[in-house]
Amino acid sequence: MLNEVIKELFVVLLIALVPTFFFLHFQTEETFVSFIKSLLPNIYFLGYAFLVFLLAIIPKFIKYFVYSSLGSFNVAIVFLCDVFDRASETLVGLLRGTVGVFIFILIVQLKSNQEPIELTSTFLIASVIAGFINIITIRGITICLNTKLNRKIN
Repeated sequence: MLNEVIKELFVVLLIALVPTFFFLHFQTEETFVSFIKSLLPNIYFLGYAFLVFLLAIIPKFIKYFVYSSLGSFNVAIVFLCDVFDRASETLVGLLRGTVGVFIFILIVQLKSNQEPIELTSTFLIASVIAGFINIITIRGITICLNTKLNRKIN
């Protein structure tokens, strides 16, 4: 479990922290602000990505609990599982990018302020922790469903 958290931390840093650092130091302030806004997802799209993640569970349960002697049905279910798995990774990617931006903003804010922690810093710390919990939970659910509910269809 700790290994997964460490891996996710490095993925978050790679996805969002490195380009954000580049934009802060080598681009104009307007470009930097535009870049930060582009990394933060729209709340409706984030909700849609979460819905797709939940919908990805349905074909896995059908695959596990419903056996069909029809080969075409089994092929279709396997296809749907694969498509929904790939689509549900969008949610994890969005969360990784958002958490990375929050970490970067927190680092910049803590370096620039005289006071160690303000209300916004506390909010950012809570958001980073909640984001990591969500990423690990969603990845855990996905891994669990892929291993526990993965029944061979012959």
